[in-house]
Amino acid sequence: MVKNKQFTVKISLAYSREEELKPLVPLLEGKINNRGYEIEPIKIKQDEVKFNVEKYDLLYFPLPVLSTIKDVKILSNGSYSVEKLFIKKIKDEKSIKLHLNGTNSTEFYLVKMFINENVVPSLNDFNAAIDFNEGEIDLYSEWENVCGKLPIIISMIGSKKLTEDDLLKIKVIVRDSASSLVNSGEIPSISKELGLKGRESLECFFKLCKQKGLCGEVKFSLL
Repeated sequence: MVKNKQFTVKISLAYSREEELKPLVPLLEGKINNRGYEIEPIKIKQDEVKFNVEKYDLLYFPLPVLSTIKDVKILSNGSYSVEKLFIKKIKDEKSIKLHLNGTNSTEFYLVKMFINENVVPSLNDFNAAIDFNEGEIDLYSEWENVCGKLPIIISMIGSKKLTEDDLLKIKVIVRDSASSLVNSGEIPSISKELGLKGRESLECFFKLCKQKGLCGEVKFSLL
């Protein structure tokens, strides 16, 4: 966090995929009042998130990382979520070598929860990939069978560096930014505010993750 002479506070935001930034586009393009906060997006590899929580002011956290890093303050606004999730096969082979955004990704943990057998992560020599539109293996259907018709939250904005006071102010501009896109139908309402369904989704993910022995105790503050 850096203050400049015009009393604008520069806030670094680490992200790992372009879709995460969609709720913030109006804010990043200067179309809403930033209330004195200038967000500076910095792209990093997803598996680097847990090693850089003290380096960046804000980060998009994949859910599994929240079980390894304690006392993160998470915003209930600006989340990236999906209602479709598939494994799409590139080659029809018995063992699935899955191309991933990161081994700490929410979607890989869902793979391990639901179809762990014969699935290994691979960055180069892969025969399948995660797809958010179509594929041979429907992971959302598996999720729905356990958790009900809830969105899958892929990542959320959080911080270990910033004070709660700063985060509550940033929360307002993130919500304002997402709100304009929800109104035009470009993003789901859960990206503006988690609401009941979003909170139930988080609860179900971590409950299932713990039951499968993939996550420990999860402790974060939801603002």
